[in-house]
Amino acid sequence: MRGRREVSRLASRACASVPRMMMMSAVGVPRVRIGEIFSRGVSKIPMTTTVPTTTVPTTATMRMQSAMRMASSSSMHAPDQAALDEATQRQQWSELARAGVDVNPCNSPKHPAAIAGVAPVDANKVRRSLQEAYDPYCIDFVCGRAHETNAGIGLCTYRCEEEENVLESHCSFPATYEEFPGIIGPAMYGVAASTHGNWAASIALMDRAILPRPPLVAVKSMSVRVRDLIGPGEPIVIRSKILSIHDEQEPFKVSVAVTIKSKDRGVVLANAQCDYEKIGAVRSMR
Repeated sequence: MRGRREVSRLASRACASVPRMMMMSAVGVPRVRIGEIFSRGVSKIPMTTTVPTTTVPTTATMRMQSAMRMASSSSMHAPDQAALDEATQRQQWSELARAGVDVNPCNSPKHPAAIAGVAPVDANKVRRSLQEAYDPYCIDFVCGRAHETNAGIGLCTYRCEEEENVLESHCSFPATYEEFPGIIGPAMYGVAASTHGNWAASIALMDRAILPRPPLVAVKSMSVRVRDLIGPGEPIVIRSKILSIHDEQEPFKVSVAVTIKSKDRGVVLANAQCDYEKIGAVRSMR
């Protein structure tokens, strides 16, 4: 019995150290974008970017490591943002900013850090989509900025400036996705809703936990109700509303309601509900 307890204790200690070691390595190589690791391969990353074993972490680095561990460790819970007063939120966003993190990379007035006065909109910088700000090397055909074929949908997502905690996406479907001549297959509504909802869920978790980057989430279930049809090239607008967030313990779960409209005609094309689960600390950068 004693031997079993000892093995269990050692195994638990080893497992607990893995995410910390992984995140410290990620924090220790700020000059290498995560996208390069996927595009060039780990073996091709310059050796000069490895973490010196004799370097004593600075206070700023320790703050950054602490924030990243919050995203990676399954034993830590995302704080309930509703329970945090404005001063506490401002302090935590300020700590990330002092650690060298661009806490508002999309330059949005609706980012919590901008609302808190920590990272206000910079008039000298352009407003960027969430895809450009957080996942510029993604090759996904729906929203990937690095997608290079004519089959891309080009979905771009922004924080809605007219409403609180709402994301808005714009895209159109090329003729590649016609089910009948002049009619886009309604199944593409599900594709667009799932992708938009994925961003809505990950951004909601990031904002609540006051993290530098959104976590990786995956859709677990979804339902789509088709209301109208659309032709190729017709622009659409997608908006989402967070229905519920369960982040008391891993795996974190988020439910999102999505509405798809024709931008030109103003009619609702489809309604969807998507349920997501957190599966990783940071969104893919490939």
